[in-house]
Amino acid sequence: MRRTMTTALATIAASTLVAGLMGLATPTAASAATTPAPIVTGWFGWWASDAQVRRLATESQGVVDEVNMFWWTFAGAANPICVINSSRGFCDPSGDTPWTNAKFDRQRLILQDAGIKVLGSITDLGATYAGQLSPYLDTAKNRRDYARKIARYAQNAGLDGVDLDWENFAFRDRNLGITWAETRPRWVAMIKRLYRELNERGLTLSVTIPGGRAYWGGTTGVYALSEIIDHTDRVRFMTYDYSYNVPGPIGPTGWARDQIEAAIAEVGAENAAKMWVGNPQYGRQWVVNQGSYSAPVYGTNRKCPAGWTPGFYSDTSGAWVSTVMRSIGSPDTARAVAQAEGKQPEWNSTYGEWTFSYTPVINGRFSRDGEFIEQECRVDREVWFGDTRSALTDAQMVPELGIGGIAVWNFGSVQSDFYNRLADYGREIAQAETMLTAKASSAVTFGRKARINVSTSSDRGPAAGATATLLWSPTADNATTATQANAEIVSTITLDAGGAGTFRAPVEQTGYFWVEVAETDSHSAVSSGPLRTRVRWKVTPESRELSSLAGESITLSGAVTPERNGVTIRVQRRTDSGWKTLRRATTDDAGRFEANVRVLRPQEVSYRFVAGRADGLIRGVSPRITLQVTAS
Repeated sequence: MRRTMTTALATIAASTLVAGLMGLATPTAASAATTPAPIVTGWFGWWASDAQVRRLATESQGVVDEVNMFWWTFAGAANPICVINSSRGFCDPSGDTPWTNAKFDRQRLILQDAGIKVLGSITDLGATYAGQLSPYLDTAKNRRDYARKIARYAQNAGLDGVDLDWENFAFRDRNLGITWAETRPRWVAMIKRLYRELNERGLTLSVTIPGGRAYWGGTTGVYALSEIIDHTDRVRFMTYDYSYNVPGPIGPTGWARDQIEAAIAEVGAENAAKMWVGNPQYGRQWVVNQGSYSAPVYGTNRKCPAGWTPGFYSDTSGAWVSTVMRSIGSPDTARAVAQAEGKQPEWNSTYGEWTFSYTPVINGRFSRDGEFIEQECRVDREVWFGDTRSALTDAQMVPELGIGGIAVWNFGSVQSDFYNRLADYGREIAQAETMLTAKASSAVTFGRKARINVSTSSDRGPAAGATATLLWSPTADNATTATQANAEIVSTITLDAGGAGTFRAPVEQTGYFWVEVAETDSHSAVSSGPLRTRVRWKVTPESRELSSLAGESITLSGAVTPERNGVTIRVQRRTDSGWKTLRRATTDDAGRFEANVRVLRPQEVSYRFVAGRADGLIRGVSPRITLQVTAS
């Protein structure tokens, strides 16, 4: 018997739009080898230069696809969102466009023209307005008006969203008599309102919160992670400044991991992708205290005068400035200090940071007879700093914990190899772009199952173990996806080690199959176009072998499935030139039909029944009927 099953074929990559009703598409080259996963975000300060911004735009290669820029500040109830002066860093509402300034706008365009989204950060840093934001958020009217103004400013500024960096809640307000119990519900209500206002405008909301669980966890943490997680798009954890008053690592990777794991445990793995672990691209140096916290002793071998403390008098204010702890703005600066002191920084694999010590002679003062006396003294200084290697260490949490990525403070201080090395790692962990080939039976006889073969490939091999879902819709019209066609799920399978599988699906009318392959850790999701499968009438003769005498009338009968009334059946006889229609019959309510034939001389004659296209089914042909005619 000649095989009559044919197939419809769709081959498609994850990024390819389906064209045509038969699901045909030209395969595209998988791009995972060249496009890194976008696993890095972070901040530019208001002081960032155009050169620093342009460097990120030109060198990041897609590993950075979103940046937070210090844009506005909270400047009291009278000016709760004020654009920052880009030269001096204070609130400056003097311009014609109070939502932006020329420098910020220029830098925004540099990034957006490179396909990088820009979020404007609203800060409350510093002591000037400490203790004022929480009370301002106490009324629903203030929250409504503030949220609307923030959303309007973001939209007017051409930004892609807003980042809230409100830190005084945690670090200064309590000293001013404002408790976390007071601030927490105000914060939560503000987040919910702002999220709604931004979402209506298609803008993103990011919140930046301290790294330690005490600040955001449980029912007491002021930032109430569990209550805001459904009302924000990103959560940036400031998992740095771990060591501040005493020497130690800035953002030890083990501690950072612990905080992120605790956050995931609190709000669920389904929210892990919203989380970004903070990573320090700076350092600190401390004068080592040889005594206790309450009774410090400084100096190499404890040789500085009793009561001596490191520092200097400011040339501008005349105030005493302590140098017990000093910030180092970048890893390159830290290495320059080491080089100048003849020291080689050592990598600490436990903390994921670099450290070294040196013994400079520095200025300080001590008290004698009620007067301060300045004196230089040799001290032990301990330095810790993070760099590109630190960022790569923290980035390992991305595939391991399923988080969004790392959030860098700050992009203005990263090393020359930062973007290339992070992009390389982003390529290493990026999902491979899956290529899907789906073949479906183009026509099946009613009552039989269609066969749909699925195979996958990528530059990293097949999507082994991926879940494949088969869907069906009666029409496709101009739909390019199963969702657009309102397709219904038929069945699911797990692809084998070769990334392949086969569906066998019953089909009772002409329609369209669709195949969707879910993403895995290593492969992207991909969907086929519409695969049309038509259904033939099943035409069954009552008997396939008959006999009669020459000149005798004999009845040929049969039935169609599905049972339909009024289907036209052509009765055909085989001749030397092919099949010739003798007469037509019509089915009754049970789908049955019959027709009489007469053969005048002895011979063997072949007949068949043909049901025409009707009721959504295509032409169906019965098996051959053989009539033996003998002499009368």
